Amino acid sequence: MAYKSILESVRVEVPVKTYATPHATTGEMPPWLSERLPLFASEDGDMNCYNSGGRGILTEENGEVYRIKGADPKGVITRTVSASEKNIIRDVDHSAESVPDAQAVERLLHSKLLCVPFPGYRDGRPWNFLTRENIRNSRRAFEILGEAYSKLGLASPCRFAGAIEYPFLTWQNEPLYSEVLQLPDIESDLRQDEFEVLMRRHLQHASPEELREIKECICRLYESLLQWHAFECRALADSRLVMHPDSFLGQNHVIAHVGSGKIAISRVDHTSTVESEDERKIHESARSFASALYNMPLWVAYAVEMAERRLDYDRKRFSGYFDVAFKSSDPIKKSEYPEAVGVLERCCKLFEAALADPHPEPADESLLLSVFERATAVKIDEEFERRRKLVYEEAKRKLASMGISDRDLIRALTRK
Repeated sequence: MAYKSILESVRVEVPVKTYATPHATTGEMPPWLSERLPLFASEDGDMNCYNSGGRGILTEENGEVYRIKGADPKGVITRTVSASEKNIIRDVDHSAESVPDAQAVERLLHSKLLCVPFPGYRDGRPWNFLTRENIRNSRRAFEILGEAYSKLGLASPCRFAGAIEYPFLTWQNEPLYSEVLQLPDIESDLRQDEFEVLMRRHLQHASPEELREIKECICRLYESLLQWHAFECRALADSRLVMHPDSFLGQNHVIAHVGSGKIAISRVDHTSTVESEDERKIHESARSFASALYNMPLWVAYAVEMAERRLDYDRKRFSGYFDVAFKSSDPIKKSEYPEAVGVLERCCKLFEAALADPHPEPADESLLLSVFERATAVKIDEEFERRRKLVYEEAKRKLASMGISDRDLIRALTRK
């Protein structure tokens, strides 16, 4: 299996075209790209690009790959991705409920007025575009990480290439922007969420034997990713940079090439990463996403031990031991599940040691592909999934009748 094929299985092609919207570019971009800017998704586009998240695109030529964040002013990418069965990122579905009127935006993009206020989005942000502060935050963080990678003789997973300013499109009387980032290759945009959800869909149906066979290589892969994440966290913490608490999501992290046959995990969104002198915040920020990387090896180890103990479970509700482990909210007792707790403790120690004294070693791409191939070789029980979907849809309808969306429910259950 080729690494690129994993990305292709979760992305859709969207039509894009060059607009005549007044703009100015800064940074270092090749002529072939500069001449096409600004590139926005549009139903009548004359080029096709893979989506990158819900509002970005990937464009490439002659082996050069760039990600443009802020390429969806009309909501074309958001609606297309949300409607696709390939979509894994839940936030895109929620964003699709808030897209602005496409025809109204089209008029704004061609407006001859000197100052055009652009539609807003949730949490007091402009739809699609970025602010000057977002661009400043992103450039600073990526430059720091780029220097850290350069010292190791490795390619940066994401280089800040420049920005596109739209002087006549405004938000709170300030011009709006798109961001241009250079990637090593197109598959280096694969999000951690996408990689993990694809595996989880299969592992939820895995037999005890299949779980035992994959356990060791999953632990090795995630231990490597954890230590690499610690390296990036150390570089940012040493520069007094703090990431926004709400941004520690798998969709904001990529598993990217950093050398020939070598991969690492790296944060791809630093628009909300700011400077701070608060030591507590700096240390909390460095550790916040690490806990998400503990989960996969913990779930597999926990499932294996449950199977070995022949733990009984509700077979109408759960599709297998991994499904039970993934959805369990009960504390895992070391006296009952020593191996699972041991995996968690080892992950914590590895991360803390790497954060204190980073000596990062990229993982082999072959290990990642081996883990992915073994996980996705597990056969999905389609009939079980059909019944599960019916139950979910019925629960969703009941919530809607009470004026509660599934998103509201998730927020309530996860609120600290």
